[in-house]
Amino acid sequence: MADMVRLAMWNAAERFSEVGDGLFNSANFSAAITELAGVKTQLDGRVVDVILIGRTDVEPAGCRRERHWRIKEIEDVETKR
Repeated sequence: MADMVRLAMWNAAERFSEVGDGLFNSANFSAAITELAGVKTQLDGRVVDVILIGRTDVEPAGCRRERHWRIKEIEDVETKR
């Protein structure tokens, strides 16, 4: 089964940053995951936190007005298992 949350994270990172550093914010994640789900209702930032906190492949990347996240490299995730 495909990891749709991870796909949404990568889609959000592509929208947020052209650098390719895996950085995205909650608003971009919300847009990406609701697009994959085929719904128009956006997610609140607190709902995004609930979805992403605890995942081993993403980490918080700062505390600005909107929450920012960074996708961890595959090697980093695999070494922590």
